[in-house]
Amino acid sequence: MTDDLESREPSDRSANHTSRGLVIFVVVLVCYVLSPIPVAWGLVRIGVFDRAESAFEMFYAPLGYLAQHFEFVDNFYVWQTHLFGL
Repeated sequence: MTDDLESREPSDRSANHTSRGLVIFVVVLVCYVLSPIPVAWGLVRIGVFDRAESAFEMFYAPLGYLAQHFEFVDNFYVWQTHLFGL
């Protein structure tokens, strides 16, 4: 039995690797964009938000910038804040 990776041409393996990397990048980006309010909610629930606030703000600073400059981004995070009861 031949290995599937060995039977493919190098260009096929490269394209497959590139598309897999792109999918992983998009998934990580979507998780990052959706995560600040749930992460803040979790930190508040376990009682460590006060100690982690500066790291939290630094990690999510790009999203804070977008929320300040684009109303639809701000509205999304306001909606998420209401959803999580923060």
